[in-house]
Amino acid sequence: MLQNLLSLNENARVAMNEQLQKLKGNIRVFCRLKPTLDSSARCIEVPPQGDFARQLDLLSGGKRVPFYFERVFEEKSSQLEVFEEVEGFIQSAFDGNFVTIFAYGQTCSGKTHTLLGSETHPGTIPLSLQKLFAEKNARDLAGITCEISLSCLEVYNEKIFDLLIESPNREVKQTSEDSSKPFHSSLVVESTDQALATLAKAQVRRSTESTAFNSSSSRSHFLFKIEI
Repeated sequence: MLQNLLSLNENARVAMNEQLQKLKGNIRVFCRLKPTLDSSARCIEVPPQGDFARQLDLLSGGKRVPFYFERVFEEKSSQLEVFEEVEGFIQSAFDGNFVTIFAYGQTCSGKTHTLLGSETHPGTIPLSLQKLFAEKNARDLAGITCEISLSCLEVYNEKIFDLLIESPNREVKQTSEDSSKPFHSSLVVESTDQALATLAKAQVRRSTESTAFNSSSSRSHFLFKIEI
């Protein structure tokens, strides 16, 4: 009887979260402003809009051109504020849906900081892992088995490389004989710490090259995939 009640409550929770995500929009575009030096000439301003800004203005040639997003995170916005905007998607992923978080920007724009952060200011990936494992542990206590695995891939020069492989030959080639089999490796992880340690090893294997802005800039697209 109690198990049936728990199941009904869980189904209602899942349905409510899915409805909320659809109302907010299944595809959302956010913009985060990176702090600039005081001496830097500002070309972007965020007009007063309360706590949840959606507009920023580009200042160019004496003109003000507005751009609109689902949310604009100003320079003072915290990592937690960013995560709170995507937390519903993380829950949706645990409930069985496909979810993608895509970070885009030029070199030194702050992608790594937003996604990975630091020990004192963890980014979206560590916070997402913490939430996923909290959900997993709750399910385990209820007797519902759940497994979390991850993959780390790199797209470089139009080729895909498996960063979980230790050998230098990491290029991924999908076989046409059986397309149902995964064409890259994955690792079952039991905790947030293990997942982050694996991610750190994969990051070291990425292709890097010096640029005018960054002495060790990543020269590839990095894909961090979590399967539940």
